[in-house]
Amino acid sequence: QTSVAAAVQISSAARSLNTYLVSDSPQRSERVDTMAMLRWGVLSAALVGSTVCHAVVDSLPRPPLDNSGSTTTPYLVSVGVRIPQSQADEIERLVWAVSDVDHPQYGKFLTREEIRHLRAASPRELNEVVQWLRASGCTPATVVPALDAVEAQCPSKPMAAANSRMDELVDYVYARRISSQTQSTQNQDDAIPTPTLNEDPLATSTGTNRHGGELEASHPCAVPNNGTPARQRAFYTLPQTQRGSNSSNLQMVWGCGTFGVNLKELEMYDKKYCPECPVADVHFDTAHHGQEPGDNFDEGTLDTTYITSFGMGVRTIVSNTNTSAATEEGEGQGVATVYFMEELVDRPTGELPLVLSLSLGSLTFGACDQLCQTLASTTTHTYAECHAYLQQQRQICLYASSRQQDRINTAFKLLGLRGTTVLGASGDGGPHWSFGPFPASTEIGRALTAIGCHRMSPLFPASSPYILAVGGISWVNDNPADPVAWNQHEGSTGGGFSDVWAMPPFQKTTVAGYFSKVNGQPGVPPTHQYNGSNRAYPDVAAFMDGVPLCVDGRCTDSICGGTSASTPTVAGIISLLNDVRLNSGLPPLGFVVPRIWHVAQTFPGEAFVDVNSPANTSTGCETFFPTAQGWDPQTGWGYPHWPGLVKHLGSDAS
Repeated sequence: QTSVAAAVQISSAARSLNTYLVSDSPQRSERVDTMAMLRWGVLSAALVGSTVCHAVVDSLPRPPLDNSGSTTTPYLVSVGVRIPQSQADEIERLVWAVSDVDHPQYGKFLTREEIRHLRAASPRELNEVVQWLRASGCTPATVVPALDAVEAQCPSKPMAAANSRMDELVDYVYARRISSQTQSTQNQDDAIPTPTLNEDPLATSTGTNRHGGELEASHPCAVPNNGTPARQRAFYTLPQTQRGSNSSNLQMVWGCGTFGVNLKELEMYDKKYCPECPVADVHFDTAHHGQEPGDNFDEGTLDTTYITSFGMGVRTIVSNTNTSAATEEGEGQGVATVYFMEELVDRPTGELPLVLSLSLGSLTFGACDQLCQTLASTTTHTYAECHAYLQQQRQICLYASSRQQDRINTAFKLLGLRGTTVLGASGDGGPHWSFGPFPASTEIGRALTAIGCHRMSPLFPASSPYILAVGGISWVNDNPADPVAWNQHEGSTGGGFSDVWAMPPFQKTTVAGYFSKVNGQPGVPPTHQYNGSNRAYPDVAAFMDGVPLCVDGRCTDSICGGTSASTPTVAGIISLLNDVRLNSGLPPLGFVVPRIWHVAQTFPGEAFVDVNSPANTSTGCETFFPTAQGWDPQTGWGYPHWPGLVKHLGSDAS
């Protein structure tokens, strides 16, 4: 239990012996390899059984520009090196320990230095990757400070899959083209090709069809509600004057492509709908503030609007770390997500958000893979045709491989270990889709809809066990006293079961009880369409069907915000809970999912209000997961109830 602290002390001493740098000098490389192996042996001997025994790596300077202002190598290549299994196991153990209120390590979050040791790849394997890059014609390789990736400048993208050893060691190879004038980089392609997916998703991701369209201000709700911030706060029994006041509290929304917000439009919204919400609380952490109009710009505006409407007074960061057009819709967004998450984990205290709200997501890699495999085996369409078609749809399939998805999931664990609560939208397509059925205007779209209706397709990141997944609620006839799971033919709240990650123990009894209540009801899917023994989601829900928004220079009183509105709403409320805790000298909530389930199971109805009115979320199909008393895959445990949240999560007394 003291391995992390011990590793920090020992590695500090080791760092004085040698800094782990790798260059193009064979003599220096041999010395580095020898010293790395020596240090590994010394640390391993000193820490028997420890899994975190690495020193921090300093970065090499970039090669100078030539007289023409360009370099001789056109790509900056990043190679993600796998985390040793023993360290992955330790990360898994620790994230549950710091999140279990009955565990002695509860709330004892790790520092950036401690996380670096936990996530570091082995020196031997790092050196193998460096030697492979050198053999591929790359210039001096740099091991990043977090010790889990290598960067180099290369004449072309190295192909890890062509080398069996590298295919085993490497999680990803991403190549970004270097500008000839500024030496800045642009994403060009993804890596780790798989047998079934296109090797270069960033080159093929056009995003020409906005599949869904629920965020456009001109797209009104079928039955408009009047979900102003004041009415929603009353719905959650959240005092209208509740504000954050702790200077160390920080919340964030993130996206890529055109993602961002126009502060003048946010000020328009605040004046009309939320005068108590100051624009001064909103800041940017990059020079990218968004590009209007744009699909992801609408997302960014919605996210910022609702995290600030409910996390009032809390300093808010709007983050866009990649503006490439290729990251707007398809697998390029998965690449941007990996880069952002791994960088975020390594931010220093004070710059790391305590709450991160993620509205962007899609079907899992496995769900997309199954769609295309089934299409290729049952129709005349090929897998490649299916993949290309999916990359033309808005945010249907963002992840290029299971390894990429796992890498992001590991970052979620590490953020939990640092004390950050990560929230993800459960989706707007019921249990089958990201948004809704595929367009019926083409034969391939109709074929994919037929296939998708016969299986439940989970979303990522919402189906990750380390995400607080948020579903969506509507009000029947604009009556907050009559809440119901959001359900329409063209879009419904998402939920179901992961196709990758096992069900945490604290979910098992509740989920078994759910199935005993609904089995035999009309619409319940056959068990072969999903894995009912895996992580169940969403965890909670919030209102989203008929919210005001100001974007594209105008304000609309009621749009269908989808779970992209409910997720930042809950995020803002979690930020207010963190404020209560910080002002009481307590740590932030961090990875809060286990505690939410414990509270909801032990004190039903106190912190979350159940929503169990019948709702058909099949979204154009015949099967769906029905509502039930208690937890269900439509609205989770229900919507927040502020007095109960403060009682059970605002302190550690209960």
